[in-house]
Amino acid sequence: MKAHVKMLWLLCFLPFSVATGQNYQCDTDANGYWFPMVNGKLVKSIEIVQNPAKKYAVKVEGKLTTGYIYDIIFEDKYKPLYISYKGTVTEYGGFDVGKFGVLDKLGNEILPCEYDLIYIEENLCYYYQGKIVDYFPANGTWGILNYNGTEKIPFGLKYNQIGMFKNGYARVFRGVFNQETEMYIGNYGFIDEKGNEVVECSISTEKYNHPISVSEGMISVAIKINDPDQIYNYLYGFIAMKGKEKIPCIYTEVSDFHNGISHVDSNNIKICGCGGMYIDKTGKRVYPSKKEVDNYYEKCRF
Repeated sequence: MKAHVKMLWLLCFLPFSVATGQNYQCDTDANGYWFPMVNGKLVKSIEIVQNPAKKYAVKVEGKLTTGYIYDIIFEDKYKPLYISYKGTVTEYGGFDVGKFGVLDKLGNEILPCEYDLIYIEENLCYYYQGKIVDYFPANGTWGILNYNGTEKIPFGLKYNQIGMFKNGYARVFRGVFNQETEMYIGNYGFIDEKGNEVVECSISTEKYNHPISVSEGMISVAIKINDPDQIYNYLYGFIAMKGKEKIPCIYTEVSDFHNGISHVDSNNIKICGCGGMYIDKTGKRVYPSKKEVDNYYEKCRF
């Protein structure tokens, strides 16, 4: 993998101190850029600066708020936090040795540089510590922070994988990564936005390769196809929140349910016909009105 791709991935089980806590405020301006707030006003005079020794610091309103102690500070105006890095930077911008941390926009350290992977998505900070295999996190532990440094999903829950939140739920996994097959072996579940495990980690990878998302009480799941003549690698269906199969994995594509319907597709014309079809939660084909279809596509797409 090229160095710049590795940089995107490797942007981290130890206690950490939260410098800002819940008093820290951050908001976006009219352009969607994130800035800290002091006394109710956005602070826009913020710089990432470098000294002659090629070390980085944060300067706010002309004053350094950190020392020149970081080898990189990743600046993204569309993110509410900075990712910091201490370690070796290769000639081509890769990170072979080192650890990552998190700073707020005022330069306060939220996570020390002790983690192997950190990324910020949808205003949440996902952080990981553990083994990296071919630039991919494997057999480590994840946690999630809000942008003000408070825990959203505690690191101590020992999830080996946490997905993005969608429809108010995120997929979680407990198990191991098989380096030979490059597959995860264990059990999946789902958490809500408060960190509650609403679907226990009991969806086995022996039955379903992976669940995808939760929508209206239905979980989309996938099974791997071992037929070399198949164009698609997986077939999809739905199970209930308690794990009972509701709609078998016979479709090449499925989308979330909205108002009781899901759009599905298949390369088997006997199943879907041309252009796919809509089904209800029993798997029965339905024929929504144009208004219902338009409303559906505003909310749900493949």
